[in-house]
Amino acid sequence: MWLKVFCRNINRRKSLDENLLTTELRRCLGILDLTLLGISGMLGAGIYVLTGAVAKNTSGPAVPISYLLAAFAAFLSALCYAEFGARIPTTGSSYIFTYVTMGELWGFLMGWNMILEHGVGSASVAKAWSGYLDSVMGYPMKTYFQHHVTMGDGVILASYPDFLALGIIVLLCVLVACGVNSSNKFNITFALINVAVVGFIIITGFFLADIHNWTSVNGGFAPFGFAGIVAGASRCFYAYAGFDVVASSCEEARNPRRDIPIALGVSLIIVTIAYFGISSMLTLMVPWDEIVPKSAFPDAYGRHEGWKWAQIIVTIGALCTMTTAMFSGLFVLPRILYAISKDGLLCPLLSSIHERNQVPVYSVMFSGALSGLMALLFDLETLVQFMSIGTLTAYSFVAACVIILRYSSHGQMSGGYTTLDDSPSTDTEQGKIQSITAPSESEKPSIKEENNVSAVSHNDSKNNGLDSSGAQPATKPKQSETSRLVYQKTIHNGDDSTKQELPARSKSDNNSTTSSENTQPSGKNKAGMLKSKFCGTFLDLHFGRYKPGKVVVFALLVSVCSSLSGMLLLSYTWEKFIIGSWWVVLLFVIFTLITIASLLLIAAHQQHEDDASQEKNFRVPLVPFLPYLCICTNLFFMIKLQYLTWIRLIIWVSVGLVIYFVYGYHFSQRNPNRFQPHWFENVCSKLQHCWIKCRSTESNDLKQLSKNDELDENTNSES
Repeated sequence: MWLKVFCRNINRRKSLDENLLTTELRRCLGILDLTLLGISGMLGAGIYVLTGAVAKNTSGPAVPISYLLAAFAAFLSALCYAEFGARIPTTGSSYIFTYVTMGELWGFLMGWNMILEHGVGSASVAKAWSGYLDSVMGYPMKTYFQHHVTMGDGVILASYPDFLALGIIVLLCVLVACGVNSSNKFNITFALINVAVVGFIIITGFFLADIHNWTSVNGGFAPFGFAGIVAGASRCFYAYAGFDVVASSCEEARNPRRDIPIALGVSLIIVTIAYFGISSMLTLMVPWDEIVPKSAFPDAYGRHEGWKWAQIIVTIGALCTMTTAMFSGLFVLPRILYAISKDGLLCPLLSSIHERNQVPVYSVMFSGALSGLMALLFDLETLVQFMSIGTLTAYSFVAACVIILRYSSHGQMSGGYTTLDDSPSTDTEQGKIQSITAPSESEKPSIKEENNVSAVSHNDSKNNGLDSSGAQPATKPKQSETSRLVYQKTIHNGDDSTKQELPARSKSDNNSTTSSENTQPSGKNKAGMLKSKFCGTFLDLHFGRYKPGKVVVFALLVSVCSSLSGMLLLSYTWEKFIIGSWWVVLLFVIFTLITIASLLLIAAHQQHEDDASQEKNFRVPLVPFLPYLCICTNLFFMIKLQYLTWIRLIIWVSVGLVIYFVYGYHFSQRNPNRFQPHWFENVCSKLQHCWIKCRSTESNDLKQLSKNDELDENTNSES
């Protein structure tokens, strides 16, 4: 019994309030702000460092094609983020999406993974920023510290501590702590500089381009073949990592339902054009085998007489681009910590909001400390590999969440947004919990009706040995054929739980409730059940008896496992597959057929449909096929990573599991018997009292000094 309760507790889902626009944060970001924030997140170190490296070592002049393939993969993930950002406009991004859809443990692990992703991402960009500036100046910092402060061999730990990277992170954290308005102005300014420099490179590149660099230089346009283009796409994909900063900022957007999908789409299109144009110009300006990866564009302009002045503009643009990429990571990470802490899964201090700036200041401080220490101590290549697997894991989970949510029996549309209920299917010690959907404006009860219902509630509570304070407030809507409410109270009496319904229901209500208890939704709420055209068929005979959504989750799990097995098979036996080895081909065909059958089984089920009376939210088209294609793309990129990266991820996840089961499991807001961290609240209150006392003492001292200065001035004037 305890194991059953334990499994149910770690899979409890977060229920969302109807009014999801209520927040402690400041809603001040429009479409332009969110678009520039997305551009800043994606136009990072990749545009100046990654482009030259991929062109030199992987794709050759075909690097623009690699960027287009990577853009398609990023576009699939952006579609999934756009749907969730419009439906669930709260901070937390993939953490909150997973928490709402899959459960608490998976949501926490996703949030823990996002801390890794954005913390390491900011640290890696800070290392690139420092290294780029040091290389332009002739490596004075590297030379000095390697002779005076040596630290590691450069494999895991850096060869010297990077104090410049630490300093730029601290400065940006101070800027983030100043508030959204100040941070947004900074981001807009630098993002516009980035776009202007990219436009400068594309325009001037036409004057320096030589088409022969694409046709007659060491193998022509694709010297590494199609395999090199695909391998380059797997590396270029990380250049697009960062668009989820838009979804993480939806709690500060003015109109998230409209702005989030538009900002994601526009920013991704602009960045794709920028990457395609700038990579094309680089390989046209310089033969691909002569590119200097670490300083590709300054070296390209330095090769042409009379263009050395352009090196200064490119250097400024590179530093501004990496600065905004760092800023976007440090802007998102405190919001994720705030969301996790607000749900009780991390220290409550991280969810404290500054009254004047409306920013989670302690989360900003923790983010700066985490990213700063990583930038100070670790090597750049180690950080990049560590960030990649965190990003791909987050994108895969969000795509899976889209499929699960569309076919889940727990998803209900309320006011155009999604509210999920984690009601158990059987009776437990906690009793039965059922979701309550708010009535529409035309069905809100009058004051007289509310009073009558309150009287009924009071009498019912007396009949059951409860006073009126123990009963939940209830309202009685007008009865209609299209929308009714069933209000229920849960009474805890030892191990027994009884259910009271207010008010008395009509016969049709009883019938609808009975069908709901039998897990056979009616009307529009058929999500997770087989479509009507499959009734009485082979599918209905074998899968129709399961609860809504269960078959979809199982089929999704089977399809992912079969696809992953096929990819691993091809990655280790590609040569045998090419020559037609029968057992390799047979296994690959079996895995492919299992995947196709699982997807078709998912597609045979009914999806949720938005209420026609509500404003339409953005929805990913061709579900489950497009989200599943996104999952497969991310899995393909993940198996290309080094095994040491997987070991680091396992260690990081293990630390997260320890934190969850020691703290988060007991203090979760979804836990009805959760512990109250009184000791922590006492410590925080004492620290706050000391801070206020110091501030008041300081202000009194300043007032006394000002009075003394006035007396001195008066004395001098009299004398």
